[in-house]
Amino acid sequence: MLRAMSAAALFLLLSQLQSQALTLTAGQSFEYAFNGLPLVEPGSFHGQAGVQVRFANNLLDLGDVVRLEMLETSAGSSIPFFSNDFDTPTNHFGASVVVPVSWQDLQGAILISVLSGSVSLDAIDIQVFRQDGRYFQTAQFSEVPIPPTLLLMMAGLLSFASLRGRQPA
Repeated sequence: MLRAMSAAALFLLLSQLQSQALTLTAGQSFEYAFNGLPLVEPGSFHGQAGVQVRFANNLLDLGDVVRLEMLETSAGSSIPFFSNDFDTPTNHFGASVVVPVSWQDLQGAILISVLSGSVSLDAIDIQVFRQDGRYFQTAQFSEVPIPPTLLLMMAGLLSFASLRGRQPA
């Protein structure tokens, strides 16, 4: 009986797992630094750096103001080569910088600061074009939800294991 209750409790816990995004409120900042991006498309491109910020729940609401800064190194040790405040309701925003040619060493940082309101970040896409190809990486903040069929299978296996463990007296 105790094993069946434990299995049921585990099933309930696992079924409550939802995507969790990184939530920031007014006055909070988040820095994402990267060192090396994977080559995803060989070829010849003009030097360019780009970033796209995606939000969970598909929104940047009225009254939310978010500042995006792109830096060659970290926030404390370099001046942004790009800075912009975003306040238009949307599910994502981004920037692409051609001049100055930046992140060509595939290293850099992104600083996201919430000036008002609150936002839930889902992912940041970083892209760099160089003469040898296109480099791309996604920083995903939300967890991948466990599919319901997997949860049911796990609960069934746990129940079976608890029944199998019983020995007739």
